[in-house]
Amino acid sequence: MRPTRRTPLVAALLGASVMLAACSSDGRFMRPPSPNQTATIRTTTTLAPASTTTTAGAEIGPAPADAMVLAAPFETGQVIDARFTCKGANVSPGLTWSAVPDDAKEVVIALTDLDAPNYVHWVMAGLNPKRGGLTEAEVPDAAVLAKNGAGTLGYTGPCPPAGATHTYQLTLYAFTGPSGVTEGMDGLAALGVVAAGNVASATVTGTVSG
Repeated sequence: MRPTRRTPLVAALLGASVMLAACSSDGRFMRPPSPNQTATIRTTTTLAPASTTTTAGAEIGPAPADAMVLAAPFETGQVIDARFTCKGANVSPGLTWSAVPDDAKEVVIALTDLDAPNYVHWVMAGLNPKRGGLTEAEVPDAAVLAKNGAGTLGYTGPCPPAGATHTYQLTLYAFTGPSGVTEGMDGLAALGVVAAGNVASATVTGTVSG
């Protein structure tokens, strides 16, 4: 039998096929076959999806809701004007509030002495959240007043001992139902009720020196 001879054209075509196979690339690569392997195994590299985390690795969450805000004639840490103390007109300050929870039905205002926590200066309840504030010395018709530390209804201003500086805290409390404060309730008892039942609060503090 004579050996088979390849024509130059056939040889050229075979060579071109080998070169194309060697140069083509579809993103895959060959790994060495195992001793008993008869079929080709193809491994494809897949890119991972973009991360939804920050560079610190924390997931990006929704922005927090607006916090309730209380504004007074003084900012936190400032001196309270003498007009609102026992040395002045002894009237309640004008206040404004915003970002009260949508489901709030009542807000309560309280003024306490952080250096004399058993003395309550003011608890006013029964306020409509949507009114947005109070004018100076205002007592709305629907307001419910607890007794202050002096034994009277409504407001009594800061009055620290001579030579002492006390810090006073104004707090706005929001409720989704009745606060539970009743007319003439003891101030400390009223504070206990509002502290236990509110759904949101906001504060402003100021100082007064005797």
